[in-house]
Amino acid sequence: MAVDVDNDTVYGVTEKYRHERRENTWITIRDLRMYCNQPDGKDSWKDAWSVDVESHNKMRALVCTADALILAVQPKGEGPGELWFVSKTDGSIMKTVKLDSVPRWDGIGVSQGNMIVTTEDGRVLCFSSR
Repeated sequence: MAVDVDNDTVYGVTEKYRHERRENTWITIRDLRMYCNQPDGKDSWKDAWSVDVESHNKMRALVCTADALILAVQPKGEGPGELWFVSKTDGSIMKTVKLDSVPRWDGIGVSQGNMIVTTEDGRVLCFSSR
């Protein structure tokens, strides 16, 4: 699970597991649930939106920018990771960027229009919005 806060809005991602029977065996499928919670003015919270994404990916990091949520995900099994750029308005995935390696756990930071991503193979990647 990962959570980030922007003013009085909480954004988060949790992993959900479900089981399906395929032919003569049961398999476990990992989905991601992205959500946005806001205060309702009565000392409690309400869901502004939540989106379930059938992805088979592990969530590795979440960061909130002025315009989007950025998730770093690790594919099931072997392979490179991805960055997902998610709308803060409705949770839709606006863009994906493939990485050459798996992102490290909690390995994203943003500052002054730049995003830093650290990967499991020891690299530090810098992406600029300029």
